[in-house]
Amino acid sequence: MKVESHVRVDRDLLFAVASYGITFVRLIIAVLGAFMILRGDDVRFTVASVALIMALDYFDGATFNRSNFSALREWRIKRRIVDSVSDRLVIQIICIALLVKNFSFVWLFLPILTRELAISGYVSTQFAKGILVYPRSISKIACAMVGISVISFAVFPVGFTFMACAVMITLSGLALFDYIHRTQKYKAPRSPMAKLVRSLEEIS
Repeated sequence: MKVESHVRVDRDLLFAVASYGITFVRLIIAVLGAFMILRGDDVRFTVASVALIMALDYFDGATFNRSNFSALREWRIKRRIVDSVSDRLVIQIICIALLVKNFSFVWLFLPILTRELAISGYVSTQFAKGILVYPRSISKIACAMVGISVISFAVFPVGFTFMACAVMITLSGLALFDYIHRTQKYKAPRSPMAKLVRSLEEIS
């Protein structure tokens, strides 16, 4: 029994560490993708970078959920914070590189930036109040549409990109509404130490 328990702990730790590793790999890929964009490499490298980041965004969460550490409050909260920060950085690294390389990207960058400021701003405000809100399917799909819109800008006609952008904006608005609706059901802790992990209230 002790051997089985030890193996299970090692397995859980492996999945948890692998999840964090995948998160940081996404950042590395974003930096490399931005470098290739600025250097003017084949657009296929840009598409591949964004597509790989999107795939890893799914797998890092799925990997963490396979570990029993996902049931531990401290690990779960830290994982959520790291993943959220990574998402924001990855999006901006790629988008800013595209904007520098091709200023016509500005019409797509502005809605993406507005989306990021609105959702990240709201979630951050709630976090400061002691509430950590987890994304639901609508939020994850809206985030994926950012990547799809960027890929569309790189390889498809502007009409297709416009439609992808419209879907992204619509889903992002619904995601923000979902965040607001869920947090309104909870009362934020009044503790001045609300930013500490142990005082956070989780909303899934």
